[in-house]
Amino acid sequence: MANPSFWYYPTDSSLVEIQLPGPLTEFTPVPLRDRRTAWTLAGTPMSVVHSGRMRVTITLGPFNDTGSFEHLARKLDTMSSHLERGLPVSFAVDREKCWLSSCVTTPGSTVVTYGTNTCAAYNASASFTTGDIMAIESPNPEGHREYAHVAGLALTDPEFTASEGVQYAPETQPLMLRHRDFYPVLYMPEDQLGRAIVVHDHRLLFTLDLTLEQGLDGQVALVNGTDWAEMAEGLFGDTPVLHGSGLSEDIDRLAAPGSSLQSAVAAPLGLQGFDPNDWARFRADTGRSRDSS
Repeated sequence: MANPSFWYYPTDSSLVEIQLPGPLTEFTPVPLRDRRTAWTLAGTPMSVVHSGRMRVTITLGPFNDTGSFEHLARKLDTMSSHLERGLPVSFAVDREKCWLSSCVTTPGSTVVTYGTNTCAAYNASASFTTGDIMAIESPNPEGHREYAHVAGLALTDPEFTASEGVQYAPETQPLMLRHRDFYPVLYMPEDQLGRAIVVHDHRLLFTLDLTLEQGLDGQVALVNGTDWAEMAEGLFGDTPVLHGSGLSEDIDRLAAPGSSLQSAVAAPLGLQGFDPNDWARFRADTGRSRDSS
């Protein structure tokens, strides 16, 4: 098993990787769901689900600032500034498993067909293998999530056999396939502001204690920024639109190959040439516009 790693783009073209020198002390993913429930007079709950995501806690330490851990606290504190401003990072428990792609499934079938890894810029040799657990996710607001155990990989075709048949039949596309312990788009939630991600004892011993939340819309943009221009119009416009069957004709909304995380997320929202330094402001404005609609 390789080391854990963070990746982020402090500018649109400069990729930074922070590789942790050893295994995590703790890694805890917790599912979150934005659900509103009302009860009928007969006592039946009626629920509406708006979105879902994962919340992950990443802990390493205590460690000292020597040897392979030298300068680690400083690098993490620098990344904290990026997170505090509402910008995304990626994280993998095993840097050799930083896999995110599209996929095609059939309920009841054990065969899962997958596309190319959209995060190959992080590690060109990243892959998954027999025995790995893969997360199959659909976009919000549907937000299906299920986990498939890889029982075998095809020798020639881009597909694997799961140990059990796929259960869900998501209606919203694209379906996304990622390694269970790889989170391509993570943000710092507001309740984590005002606290250090690296705590220390007189700068002799350090501990990384970081909680982040998954940005599922960002994963969609990374996997298929083309068709999801249509979905973005539905989310932020007046008319709800589901995934289109063909390529978008709006070429300005395509994420160019090799785009940074911020650019790939921004492109399908019609923000080509968007300054990543304004990303936090955009997310705040978008949230306000949806709250007021």
